[in-house]
Amino acid sequence: MIKKDKIVYVILAIIIVILVVIISWQILGKKSSSYYAIFLNNGNMYFGQLERFSRYTLINPYFLTVTEDPENPFIIQRFRDAFWGPSQKVNFNPQNVIWISKLNSDSPVISYIQGRESGTIPAPKIQAPETPQTPGAGEETTPSE
Repeated sequence: MIKKDKIVYVILAIIIVILVVIISWQILGKKSSSYYAIFLNNGNMYFGQLERFSRYTLINPYFLTVTEDPENPFIIQRFRDAFWGPSQKVNFNPQNVIWISKLNSDSPVISYIQGRESGTIPAPKIQAPETPQTPGAGEETTPSE
């Protein structure tokens, strides 16, 4: 009887230790202040706080947009501001990730993200691309050489 009690206590202690480790890992992982860049095989780049549990997940993600403005060739946009209204998390298929890099604490990307979150930096204004003008009915076009 004493051996059975000891076995039950040992199993219970192991379960408690495992639960404490999992819960603390979840809490510490979510409070991480480290920012990462993720580059995908389709050429898209995302920034945010990375969780690696079961898949790559960015918390409060931003993504890089290429513009045609020579003065500002890139814009970093908050993912949740997209017109389809996504949540504040993005999960990535590890097979599509080319590389992941931790950003330095003095990175301009981190400064921008923290400024956007605190409201000190306004959201970038992106204009919709212009629709190419096509000749109307009855108008002639001249071939360009």
